[in-house]
Amino acid sequence: MRIFVLSLVLMTWSLPAHLTPKFIIIGGADNPVGVIMRPLHYEGNGISPAVVIEDILVAQLSQSGLFHQPWQLKSRDKWNLHHWRLAGVRYLISGRIEENEQSIHLHLTITDTLGTTPTNVWVELNGDAWQQATRVFARQLLYSLFYATYTDDINSQYLNDTEPEETRYWIALVQTIKSHWHNRQVRGECRVNVKQLPGGQVQSYMFAEQCDEDFVVELQTLFEQLIELPYGGLNAPFAQNFTVNFVARG
Repeated sequence: MRIFVLSLVLMTWSLPAHLTPKFIIIGGADNPVGVIMRPLHYEGNGISPAVVIEDILVAQLSQSGLFHQPWQLKSRDKWNLHHWRLAGVRYLISGRIEENEQSIHLHLTITDTLGTTPTNVWVELNGDAWQQATRVFARQLLYSLFYATYTDDINSQYLNDTEPEETRYWIALVQTIKSHWHNRQVRGECRVNVKQLPGGQVQSYMFAEQCDEDFVVELQTLFEQLIELPYGGLNAPFAQNFTVNFVARG
């Protein structure tokens, strides 16, 4: 294995290794994962909140820098999963809204174009504060898709036994690394073991032997440009050691 050591070993602390997921970063800074939000069907007697709810969900995903909706593809209603996957879309989100006098019921179906079983989600939104409730739900949707897409911790996509503070830390780690990756490799994967010091300074990074030489050079540039990784302080979540599998989509 190739290893690059950036600083001396210091005494440190971190989350136990078994609590840290293995991260999967797909594409560089300019290549977020595609998500299509299809128009929601409304069942109720009032003014449909569907467009506002759709916009809130898409905005939360897009603002993360990890997902985006390619608007030019939104109207391809006759495409099958294979077409969507070839177009770079990982998830299709569809559903309906049922409204009564007290609440709004949002039913979503999240279809993974990789062919896994669709996930059905139901949430009740307070009728008097449905926009605020939708924003809270949008964060949960982001967390769920993050675990399903950017980690190997598949079970956590259902947010069972997950901590919001930890989840935000994992997301911040991936956002920081992805934003520094200028992906030029067309295809390929490379696993990197990373060690950092408290404060977020990268101490060392080790490439798996099967990594392509040009890919190694590209990723070495990424780590050389990283000034520091997210660090929240002494009592905040911190992973001293973690693994990233880079998947090129250049």
